[in-house]
Amino acid sequence: MARRPAALREVIGHAGTVLLLTRLVACGRLPHAMVLEGPAGCGRRTMALALASALLCPERIEGDACGVCAHCVQCVVGNHPDLSELPGSHEAPSGLPVEQARAVAEGAGSSPLLGVAKAIIIPEAERLRGASANALLKILEEPPPRTTLILTASSAASLLGTIRSRSQVYRMHALTMTEVAQVLERNGLAPARASALAAAGAGVRAGGSTAAPPAPIADLERILASFDLGAITRVISALPSKLDSGDEDDARTPAAVQRACLREWLVVLATQLRQGLRSSDPLKAATALDHLERIARARADLDRNHAPRLALESLSLGR
Repeated sequence: MARRPAALREVIGHAGTVLLLTRLVACGRLPHAMVLEGPAGCGRRTMALALASALLCPERIEGDACGVCAHCVQCVVGNHPDLSELPGSHEAPSGLPVEQARAVAEGAGSSPLLGVAKAIIIPEAERLRGASANALLKILEEPPPRTTLILTASSAASLLGTIRSRSQVYRMHALTMTEVAQVLERNGLAPARASALAAAGAGVRAGGSTAAPPAPIADLERILASFDLGAITRVISALPSKLDSGDEDDARTPAAVQRACLREWLVVLATQLRQGLRSSDPLKAATALDHLERIARARADLDRNHAPRLALESLSLGR
């Protein structure tokens, strides 16, 4: 199991986001509700837990948790009374139980038990629908004092409009190969094994296990360049029905696994294309921007449970 971070400075990657969050915490300007948006495996939950530690620490150092006080130790262990984390899809594959959402909403209005602040982490917030969403909307509409909601999502566009409009979005990007290796090492893999998995493009999830197989970059680039039915078919055929997530209780359906895999492949593709934004050639930079926007729309389609083939056709046609 992945070790909980003791402070934001322990988060691997995302230096810009870490700097911004620590500054906001230091000056007391962190929004009462925020969305940490980024692809699977980028460390959204890690960032959320580290931010919660910073908020609950009475001995902060420049907006970050000290990492050694009793509050920080409780956050690392996972038993801080003022930190609530709702279950993710592995614990609740059918969606967030409304009873738990209501319990969190009712408890949010009470004063912090240890007197500093309260933090509520809502993972995979795109799953919020119906009564569960309505229960938590009350906190967003009338935020209790000293209570911060930290939502995570693969795409803010997939959230309910009422949730998105009341939250500040902070974007996180896919980890580099070196950062992936560092995460794998932190979670117990030998350096050589970690480097080999990172080089193979295996990626990591929150627990540090392998995820999608290597992305078929060549075919994805053909799909971006034109409507290539052969490339679309090859990408669909390469999608696995089960990922080596290291979790025997992974209850995702084959369709959900394929959407998750394709989403990760698109993240890898986008990471490579971002280099084109720095090109001195205006045409090349404009093309890279267009491709990145199309990838973002395709990922949003996948977040809305569109079939991978439809997402790839949309990616190819640019609509």
